[in-house]
Amino acid sequence: MGLDPAGNPKESYEAGIDPLAGHTVFAEGSRGHPGRQLIERFKLDGGTGPQHYALGLKELWEIPPRQHEVARLSWCWVAIDERRSGGFFLYHAEDFKVVVG
Repeated sequence: MGLDPAGNPKESYEAGIDPLAGHTVFAEGSRGHPGRQLIERFKLDGGTGPQHYALGLKELWEIPPRQHEVARLSWCWVAIDERRSGGFFLYHAEDFKVVVG
């Protein structure tokens, strides 16, 4: 930040930081511009298949009103093994319904 169009520091320039960690979580989106640069630079897609998403609504429950809170979301995400993860969610919809996915 703070560079002019030629790449020279402006008065507002602040140097970046070096993240020195065993793991770094980069959360700007799966296919955003910085993400593509990181994938290319560090060969993060080597030996992998295309990105895969799976989402499904499995069941619809009706629960007692005292246990219901519209728009409440509970989720759990776990590592299945070293290459796969999975999980589930519970979403409180209207009319005392809970969506299980």
